[in-house]
Amino acid sequence: PVDCMSHDILRSVIFSIVNPTPDQERAFNSAIEKIAFCKGDLLLSPLTKRPRLFFITSGIARHWLTDYKGNNITTWFSEAGDLATDFEAFTTGSMPQFTIQAVTELEAYSIEHQQLQKLYDSDSIWDRMGRLVNQQYLIQLIQRNNTMHKKDVRQRYEEFVKTQGHLFLQVPAKHIASYLGMSLETLSRLRSDSY
Repeated sequence: PVDCMSHDILRSVIFSIVNPTPDQERAFNSAIEKIAFCKGDLLLSPLTKRPRLFFITSGIARHWLTDYKGNNITTWFSEAGDLATDFEAFTTGSMPQFTIQAVTELEAYSIEHQQLQKLYDSDSIWDRMGRLVNQQYLIQLIQRNNTMHKKDVRQRYEEFVKTQGHLFLQVPAKHIASYLGMSLETLSRLRSDSY
């Protein structure tokens, strides 16, 4: 088993939600696997037969899909302390619609769906954690949806700078523009304040 509870970020996230006993920690450790990715590696793609759930401990991942015109559209970024997966595919066993790619060197802990279900069934503490984490991500998804539909490009840009502006240092601007639903030219004008 991996001793993931020794990793400060993962431990901090888990203990902010639940307080596992040493036995519960051991059960969790035995269900997960530590994995490292190089920049450009795929964590998940539409060809992945058994998607995994990743908890990122370092690095940045970009979630994207291909639209009906063949364009790659960035839908999400995951960084240290975040989860990364195609939740629909992970939960239902269907083929992923999203690709998740390491934008930087990346380390994560991962778990297969079957192992996660066993963990949930084995102890209510993990079931509770799963429910609360899912609620948190649903709220983030609703907020993102609201931002994309209720705010203009300047407001979306300003919100991104305030909440995720540090990503400009490591993520290509074209991916950030795609994430914000604007052209690279518009993003460049906003960054230079000439919009």
